[in-house]
Amino acid sequence: MARPSVSKKGVFMYLARKHAGEINWNYNTFKWYTRKKGIELRKAAVPHVAYETDPDEQIQVDWKENWYYVKF
Repeated sequence: MARPSVSKKGVFMYLARKHAGEINWNYNTFKWYTRKKGIELRKAAVPHVAYETDPDEQIQVDWKENWYYVKF
């Protein structure tokens, strides 16, 4: 968990979705556990700056794990 682009909230949400029904604790419990175990995340040295471009200048791609296709 020592990646600057990863947050504890993001890790918790990923684990909660991946192990739905198996995890019976909330985000506050997750934060307490990570503090207790000494798991800390480094803050990004340089923040990511959002900017806008003209239409047709860039493309955005969203990544999704575990895709499945349904044929009609």
